Amino acid sequence: MPAQAVTLHLPPNLERAVRELQELDDEALWRVARDHLPRDAARDLETLNRKQQREGLTAAEEQTLTRLAEAYDRFLLLRAEAAGLLQQRGHDISRLISADSGWQGPAPKSC
Repeated sequence: MPAQAVTLHLPPNLERAVRELQELDDEALWRVARDHLPRDAARDLETLNRKQQREGLTAAEEQTLTRLAEAYDRFLLLRAEAAGLLQQRGHDISRLISADSGWQGPAPKSC
């Protein structure tokens, strides 16, 4: 059965960011697709998620968790959209989605 397109209703700022990806050249899209969440943000997000499950969060921690989760969602959406655009442009993105390669970019060009 063929895959069906999913229509997302995004906040205006995310819609704009996704549209802006279409204007990027391939090299810039590879950078977005290979990008990683900053280590500090990933660590804080994981720490707050665990604390929330164990004992709950203060109001300030809840706000921080919400902010970090929104940033993470934005990051994942843009990374996935960049990969999709690269695939539409004829690039092999298998290295991006390979579990053992950790979202790498295209193979280096040989001279």
